[in-house]
Amino acid sequence: MKLLIFEYATASGIDDPEIFLEGRSMLEALLADFRDFDVEFLLSERFADMDIGAGFRPSSIGDLDEWLQENLKGFDACMFIAAEEGMELYRLTRIIEKSGVLLLGSSGDAVMTCSDKRLT
Repeated sequence: MKLLIFEYATASGIDDPEIFLEGRSMLEALLADFRDFDVEFLLSERFADMDIGAGFRPSSIGDLDEWLQENLKGFDACMFIAAEEGMELYRLTRIIEKSGVLLLGSSGDAVMTCSDKRLT
């Protein structure tokens, strides 16, 4: 199984040192958990020189959405981490679901329900 892993802050190149450090820590932990799998992970070209130290080589990317649209179908499954701010988690979940790639996480419907206080 070819698995794509990404964490939103490190893949999108977010310009917030505190959020980046938190995202990097979560990404490293997730990659460590999947060390025995065929994994590719995404890292913004802004952070391309950074050593994540997971034993995997990152795919250095520009625009996250563009990369996903062009490359997602080359994977069997995807797992990602993103905060639910501005419906970003839901939006990314739907992109993966629409691609037909197995999403290792909550469905778009579940993310929508948990993100909308009127629905919970």
